[in-house]
Amino acid sequence: KDLFKMLLLLMEKTEPMPMEGHNVGLFGITSTGKSTLINALLGEQRAETGMGETTTSITPYEAQGYVLWDFPGRNDEVSYFSMQYISFLKGLST
Repeated sequence: KDLFKMLLLLMEKTEPMPMEGHNVGLFGITSTGKSTLINALLGEQRAETGMGETTTSITPYEAQGYVLWDFPGRNDEVSYFSMQYISFLKGLST
C-alpha cells in the first residue's frame, strides 16, 4: 500500500518528456528482439543488437515521420518505475 502511494507521488511530481510528432516505444524483456525490430522497421542497422543487455538507456531512432524509442530490457536490475520511464510515458500521452 505504501509503495503504491509512493508511485502515485512520483507520477504526480514527474514532468512529461517533451515529444513532437509520432512516437513509438518498444518495451519488453531483455533479449526479445526490440532493437532487431527497430532495425527491420528502419531498413538499416542503427540499433546495436546482441545477446544479453545491449540497450542500456532509452534511445530514440528518428525515421521519416516518426521516432522509435528503444528501451532497455525489463529484468531484475532495471525498473520501469523510474522518473525517466514515467516521464517518457507521460510524454506519450500528452
